[in-house]
Amino acid sequence: MRRLLSLIIAGTTLTWSPLALAQDGGLPLESQDPMNFILPARPIPRSVNTFQLRRMKQQLGELVERVQAIVTLAQMQKQEQPVAGTVQAIAFAESVLGHLDGWIAQGQGEWARSQWLQAQALLWQNYPALAAQTKPEVRAIWLDRETIVKAGSEAGLLPIFDRLRAAGVNLVFFETVNAGYPIYPSRVAPAQNPLTRGWDPLAVAVKLAKERQMELHPWVWVFAVGNQRHNALLGQPANYLGPVLTAYPEWANRDNRGNVIPPRQDKPFLDHAHPQAREYLLRLFEEIVTRYDVDGLHLDYIRYPFQSGGVHYGYGAASRQIYQQLTGIDPLTLTPNQPAWQDWTAWRTQQVTDFVTTVNQRVKQHRPELVLSTAVFAYSRPSRLYRLQQDWETWAVTGAVDMVVLMSYAEDTQGLQDLFKPALPVSAPVLFLPGISLMRTTPTAVLDQVQATRNSSLGPGYALFAMSHLNGDLEPRLQQPAVPLPHRQPFLNALHRYQAQEREWQFLSQQGQLTIPNPQTLPQVRAALTQLAHTPSADHWHTARSALKDLDADLNHWQYPQPWQTLTRTTTWRARLQTLEELLLYGARVHLRLPATALSQPLPSLPRPRPMLTPNPISERP
Repeated sequence: MRRLLSLIIAGTTLTWSPLALAQDGGLPLESQDPMNFILPARPIPRSVNTFQLRRMKQQLGELVERVQAIVTLAQMQKQEQPVAGTVQAIAFAESVLGHLDGWIAQGQGEWARSQWLQAQALLWQNYPALAAQTKPEVRAIWLDRETIVKAGSEAGLLPIFDRLRAAGVNLVFFETVNAGYPIYPSRVAPAQNPLTRGWDPLAVAVKLAKERQMELHPWVWVFAVGNQRHNALLGQPANYLGPVLTAYPEWANRDNRGNVIPPRQDKPFLDHAHPQAREYLLRLFEEIVTRYDVDGLHLDYIRYPFQSGGVHYGYGAASRQIYQQLTGIDPLTLTPNQPAWQDWTAWRTQQVTDFVTTVNQRVKQHRPELVLSTAVFAYSRPSRLYRLQQDWETWAVTGAVDMVVLMSYAEDTQGLQDLFKPALPVSAPVLFLPGISLMRTTPTAVLDQVQATRNSSLGPGYALFAMSHLNGDLEPRLQQPAVPLPHRQPFLNALHRYQAQEREWQFLSQQGQLTIPNPQTLPQVRAALTQLAHTPSADHWHTARSALKDLDADLNHWQYPQPWQTLTRTTTWRARLQTLEELLLYGARVHLRLPATALSQPLPSLPRPRPMLTPNPISERP
């Protein structure tokens, strides 16, 4: 039996050292389920030393680069007037960047700090609306149950979809299963959500999305099947476990103290290993994708509940029985300071991973073209495996999903960048979308985070959370023309993205802002991508990747007017080329049918865990 367990968890080695667990973007690990956590803005430095100066230069330089990218696009489109004040703000910020080192060397640290603050303030005050972006990208939004219930009918949903279309949204994650209730009349689930009875919001949403050339992906809660906050809306008792566990109480999962809902949380979960519970979910998802002409399926709560403070989860009757049959150990007798705890956590992690793989197989038997995506936590893998058993890196490298949508919610762009760091080194044939919070985030901060995703290697798109927080101040500044979705024709869309990027480089070169010593590399890349887009083959795919690799190497020799631009601009161009690589990997899997594992870089091994007690509260940013 132990050998069977070792085969189940092969390749999953976990670590729970205090340092590894600290890399969570400031998450309040001991306080609550972080579902609605938004990373606060980093405090402004009160003094300047060498380390802080380096970070200040990088932060200001990246902000200038993001604003400059919007201005450049506007200038290319002959939209000079809206960005006139922004150009002056950029010039002042560039002057500050050029003088920071000298001011510090002369002992003028306070003056350097004040000028740095003024430069940032001017850029924020003159931050432009997004210029018309024509590159193919995913512009997604989570359309939540609250908004759907308030709409109340097709007439109420129609203006919502019109607003989304005007804002450039081309993919909607439509909340379809929430707290155990589907919003449509189901033949599988125990009950439809009482707040949507009398109409079928999913059928209406599919119709409205198709009329506007938008994709509609039902957003479903997976293992979480109740919500105490939702109970209040329905007039149910606070301890009501929802329709699923009321009908099938033996499916309930529990923590190590016997609770179905862990302390300081509000959602009961299914037993992840219970065969009938898993089959119920699979039949529900099959019902959605076969009864409705949807374009994808979006999995949420595809994990265990958040665990901290000595509370661990996964001790449902089925899980305990199955694990004890495999190992001879009742997992309830294990503690984190025992070596066998690693196997128990790896086994729980595997329950989630296996279910994701099964969902992919089952829904795509019916609809091979469906896009399977997941909403996932964006903090470090070691801590995530320990606290949530959510191993989305493995889902990516095995091709079990098509999109990984990071819940990288932060008040400022620096926080967003901190949170999506775990995805940057993952090389796999999937698309990564950073999630941008509309809660506790100013409209300007949202625009800047959108631009940050476009300047990053996670550049195929972004997802906004959520529709109930989209307000009139942001919408006019977010308006964008319709663009293709990169996951539908990844090779052709990679070509279109590259052509748009090449036009930008040519414009900057004509303006004296860029010198390309070896310009013949650009048409070579264009020709290789054109050939791949029009005649897809493994040979053309390898040729296109090789051309991109050569261009990436050439970036080291490109020249810019300001010395500090060498770092920021080269980093931006390299990241955008990495996005093209991501599209090529994705296309090789979904169109050339190359195996996902052959296209992925192996995940780095995590060191063996050291015995330790339950982690103490940690609130430390990466």
